[in-house]
Amino acid sequence: MFNQATLIGRLCTDPELKQAGETSIGNFRIAVDGGMIKGEKATEFLPIVCFGKTAENVCKYLDKGSMCQVVGRISTSQWTDKEGKKCYKTEIIANNVLFLDPPKHKEEQRHVGGQDFSVPF
Repeated sequence: MFNQATLIGRLCTDPELKQAGETSIGNFRIAVDGGMIKGEKATEFLPIVCFGKTAENVCKYLDKGSMCQVVGRISTSQWTDKEGKKCYKTEIIANNVLFLDPPKHKEEQRHVGGQDFSVPF
């Protein structure tokens, strides 16, 4: 058996970066085409979790509307809430996030030897 998901979509919101000890955790949602349902275009909004440098780079270079490819695995967890109801959560644990849009800051201004240069990012 093999659990791998490959998705291409746009970020629904800016990604969030959190720290758990020394590990960086990034959370974001992407909108992907869900095909046609009853003759209408459907969109899926999928939660993505990434770790370490991947999380740091996603939060640094992507923002709402950025297009990316996510390769990872589907993870479902379940728990019982305070009222005794079973709850489920499904998310994609990203192994790799490929940025499909140019970086946020396309050019970086640098001052070199008394002159300003525009350097591609």
